[in-house]
Amino acid sequence: MLSTLINSCSRYTLVVVDMQPGFKASLDADTLMGVLDEIRAAMAARMPIIVLQACAEICGNTLDAVINLLRTYDLNLWVVQDKIRRYGRDFSGSDGSFEVMEAVEILEFPSDRFRLCGVNSDVCVFLTAMVLNKELPDARIEIVKRACNTQWVEKDKQWDSWAGYERWHDWHGATLID
Repeated sequence: MLSTLINSCSRYTLVVVDMQPGFKASLDADTLMGVLDEIRAAMAARMPIIVLQACAEICGNTLDAVINLLRTYDLNLWVVQDKIRRYGRDFSGSDGSFEVMEAVEILEFPSDRFRLCGVNSDVCVFLTAMVLNKELPDARIEIVKRACNTQWVEKDKQWDSWAGYERWHDWHGATLID
């Protein structure tokens, strides 16, 4: 199973978005299993992992299942980044791209390929992918569909909005992978 999750030999940085109890989509068993599988695959391949969390005071800290798994991993290969609203950036800076770029630079994680998973796919995951693509246009960005979810639309319709976004945003897009 782990070998099927890694679709090439090139290094990447796994970005886990907002897996916090305040987002009901993160509590979905299939979504959590998909995220944990992505983390296990990254760990097995010795890839770095960035965990983003939004407004921990309101949404809670990253789920224990995620943090407990990461505690078994090399401390130099993962980090939790609190997303901070940075006004003046696109979408009021509510995406996690700044924190991803900061961690990549400071910790010297790969910046040419990212795999994203977590919640909410139509807002937080999408905006992080879009702004990363804008700031790092040569980077390959992969969204792992089976390890994403949203609480805002029905699960089977969560990817419908991506095509519309691509039409009115100047970006190269991300690869949606199963």
